[in-house]
Amino acid sequence: MAREWASPVGRSPNNPTNPVPGAASCPDCEELRRGLEQRTQELAAANEALQELADSLQQRVEERTRELADLNAELRRLAETDALTGLANRHHALDMMSKFLALAKREARPLCVAYLDFDHFKQVNDRYGHQVGDCVLRRVGELLGARFRSEDVVARWGGEEFLVMMYGMPREAAAGRIERLLADVRMECFSGARGQHFSVSFSAGVAEFPTDGKDLEALYMVADMALYRAKERGRNQVIAA
Repeated sequence: MAREWASPVGRSPNNPTNPVPGAASCPDCEELRRGLEQRTQELAAANEALQELADSLQQRVEERTRELADLNAELRRLAETDALTGLANRHHALDMMSKFLALAKREARPLCVAYLDFDHFKQVNDRYGHQVGDCVLRRVGELLGARFRSEDVVARWGGEEFLVMMYGMPREAAAGRIERLLADVRMECFSGARGQHFSVSFSAGVAEFPTDGKDLEALYMVADMALYRAKERGRNQVIAA
């Protein structure tokens, strides 16, 4: 009996190397390849769009962070600064003075506190108006800010009162600096609303750490008493305790 040979699946009996009709052909592979390339390009484009979105969001976060930091810095400055004169306010001055006093104790350095009160300033407000009085105080703030060092604490204590702490400076030198400031203030010429010219002066008392006191309260009280003596002696002068 003649044996029938079975042809391999998918191969033509006459030509085993050729695929039978219906099997995967080269055009089918090419279409699949093009589909994969298109899908790859779409995914790459989507990834690029996502990266651009992430970069944009990161930039916006950084910008907002900078804005918040600037706002916090401005709020801190406003909380620490006297709005009229631009000097430190009382609360911030007390904080800085405490730090300098601790440093003076640790380093065994001198430190002086000067307490200034402008003479008869109520008369300036009554005669020329509070707006002119504010101009005077604003100019005083400029003089104080320009005459003292970065390591000095210069503050508006309240109304027409000012306080200066001079780190590392003995009594005589500190009193001399306040006297030079007084001379500068006397030379300033101010004008009223109707063109009247006038000048101002202040009285001041100076106390030294640790001779006159070893804490802020004691130094302030001694400087205040020296200021009172300056007023008793006719004002317009500086008295060192």
